[in-house]
Amino acid sequence: MESSILIPFIVSLALMTPAFVLVFIPMFPTLPYVFVVALLFAIVTKFQILTSGELLWLAVPLVFGALVDYLAGVLGAKYGGASRRSIFAGIGGILLGTLLIPPFGGIIGLCIAVFISEMIQFGDRKKAFTAMRASFIGTILGLFVNFLILVIFIGLYLIFIL
Repeated sequence: MESSILIPFIVSLALMTPAFVLVFIPMFPTLPYVFVVALLFAIVTKFQILTSGELLWLAVPLVFGALVDYLAGVLGAKYGGASRRSIFAGIGGILLGTLLIPPFGGIIGLCIAVFISEMIQFGDRKKAFTAMRASFIGTILGLFVNFLILVIFIGLYLIFIL
């Protein structure tokens, strides 16, 4: 590795390191963050080390991570028996919770919205709790999937750089 890219490389890795903790904060844009760091590295090195084609490859895990982030809890609710209306309420709860109570408001908003929607529709506390629990489990599983996607992203980044 040339000495002219050694400092940008070390700085980029130092900036990416906190992502391994931040990925466990629901709805935190960890993968977009590491992608921006990779993009800045490419710009600083004038795309000689990390090419635009390689950045496109890095965008693939970025897209999958975003989908997992936004859909894991909702899919959990669906498989927990939540109605379509409750799933849409859960999406609204994610957005509202994230805005009002960062960083964990997305999970809280999702669970509350699914529970309330199920209670309003069916009045069955057990069914509402089951749907809420499944949405929570889906979100937690999504965090671990995003961790794996982050590892893939960093692995690709290192392969492309080295």
